[in-house]
Amino acid sequence: MKKISLHNILTNKYNVNYIPKKFFSEHTIIDHIRKVKNKLDRGSLYLLQESINNNHQFIKEEKKVKFQKVINELNNLLTHKSYLMEEKIKILNQHNSKGYKNKEFIGLFLTGFFIAIGSISHSIFYLVSVYGIYILHKASKENNSMIYVEKKLNENKNKLLKNKKNVEDLLTLLENDLITTK
Repeated sequence: MKKISLHNILTNKYNVNYIPKKFFSEHTIIDHIRKVKNKLDRGSLYLLQESINNNHQFIKEEKKVKFQKVINELNNLLTHKSYLMEEKIKILNQHNSKGYKNKEFIGLFLTGFFIAIGSISHSIFYLVSVYGIYILHKASKENNSMIYVEKKLNENKNKLLKNKKNVEDLLTLLENDLITTK
């Protein structure tokens, strides 16, 4: 009986394949699908597409077409995700004043104080209370704009979550399709 050594294996005296190539290629594709699930970026999607292209001889033609459709859909979803991220950045960078509470307090003070003084002494003080009401009106507009920004951010967040769920569903579909063919 001949002894098996590392030198013999490396010099091709023993050409033994322990893992069939088809299993290895499917497992590689499944690993790439899982990487895309974890990272959700274009680089990992590109690696998945290259893995499918490199192992195309082990995949049936109908599955190749299905994989290509799913990859195109994933590309579209990732493009949509990048647009949503840009929109989020634009929303966050809008000029928003956070001093509306101070303006509100000043407006309330001017309105209340000068209405009280106007009722005691002279009606000219009522004009200052009108200015206080104007300040309150401006503060409420700023408050409404902040509420609008919060609504836009929530809508954007919901769209991003739906997008992420769609991507994960498509990747799970691909992964399950490969696992069931084993």
